[in-house]
Amino acid sequence: MPNTRSREPQDSAETIPRPKVTLLPEYTVPLLGSDAIRAEYLRKGTTTWLPAAFLTRLPGEFAITPHTAGEPESGSLRFRLIKDNKPYDQFSTIYPVALS
Repeated sequence: MPNTRSREPQDSAETIPRPKVTLLPEYTVPLLGSDAIRAEYLRKGTTTWLPAAFLTRLPGEFAITPHTAGEPESGSLRFRLIKDNKPYDQFSTIYPVALS
């Protein structure tokens, strides 16, 4: 019978973070997971990823400051695991978000 257990990644190139992303009011993003993780935000219409959060204990949450206070905003989030103060893996899938 074949082994159906998933194997552990052998190196960081095989590791891709897959956080569970939801949105809360007040531009807040709660994040579940177990390792330190860096979040980056790309505002719609821009090309520069901005630091959004660095979480060392999960679950946690962070807020994104909108470009125009009090106005809804859309963009994208991506994540990267951090191990020994260095990026450990590839970036996550890009998550489109609408914040308000």
